[in-house]
Amino acid sequence: MRFHLQLLLIFVSLALIGGDQATASAYQPKTTPEQTNRQSSSGAGVTLSNYTQLKKGMSYAEVVKILGKEGTNTGAKHSLPGTKVAQYLWNGEDGGSMTALFQNNRLISKAQSGLK
Repeated sequence: MRFHLQLLLIFVSLALIGGDQATASAYQPKTTPEQTNRQSSSGAGVTLSNYTQLKKGMSYAEVVKILGKEGTNTGAKHSLPGTKVAQYLWNGEDGGSMTALFQNNRLISKAQSGLK
C-alpha cells in the first residue's frame, strides 16, 4: 500500500510540474544564439518532435542525446528498496517544457506542456 501511495505522489508531482508553465519558466536556462543554432542544425532540442521520440525504457543519457542538453533535477527523488526514482525538467526555446520520470535510470513516464 505504501509503495502505491509513493508512486501516486510521484506521478502527481510530475503532472503538476509538467502542467505549470509559470513554474517551468523560472528554471529556463539562458541559451546563446550560437547554442540555439547548434541545436537546430543538429536536430537536438526540446521540441515536440523530439519529445515524441522519447520512449519508455530509454536511459537518461539517451534522452539527453535526443534533447541536446541535460535536464534540471527537480529534487523529486524517491528511493524505495532497490529502486531509485528521479524527475527532470527541460525547457524549450519557445516557452514550452517537459518533464521525465526515471526509475533506475530508465524512462518510465513523460509529460509536456506547450512544446512546438
